[in-house]
Amino acid sequence: WRSYSSSQLTPQEKQVADKFQADRSRFVKEGLLPAVVALRDGRVGEVQLKWHEIESLSAPVRVSFGTLRALQVEGAKAEYDASVERYGMTQLRMIIAIVLGVLLAAAAAYLLIRSILRPMRHAIHVANNIASGDLTTEIKIRSTDEIGQLLGAIKGMSDSLVGIVSRVRSGTDAIATASHQIAAGN
Repeated sequence: WRSYSSSQLTPQEKQVADKFQADRSRFVKEGLLPAVVALRDGRVGEVQLKWHEIESLSAPVRVSFGTLRALQVEGAKAEYDASVERYGMTQLRMIIAIVLGVLLAAAAAYLLIRSILRPMRHAIHVANNIASGDLTTEIKIRSTDEIGQLLGAIKGMSDSLVGIVSRVRSGTDAIATASHQIAAGN
């Protein structure tokens, strides 16, 4: 009882607890202790005669205790309801955080994939043009990452092929000129 009465009580609980303590003290002093003394002394008949008085002293104790218990149940229910509400809010916040995290991860993945695929598609387009014989395709190198290095290598290959084609044309033109001169008898 001491630990309970020294705990944090609401004003209403304190009032009921004080009334319970006063009713209990009166019951013990005026009813219970005299009855115990009488029983020890063997005066059972006296206890039986005063039983109605003892019973009437215990009634306020039962009422105060019932009221105190009801206040405790009401307080516990209020704390439980508040805990359930806090849990629900915490759960909602966690769900929102998870959804936002997933959306952020999806956006980051989309941007990452896009940043890889766009230059990769450009490299594939350039390589296909060179493979089909179009050496005039403009090769734009916009980064220094692996794809930028790949485009640099493709540009070097394209420039090298342009040089080779130019030398082959020069050689072909020289052969054609020499063939014409030989055919003309020069």
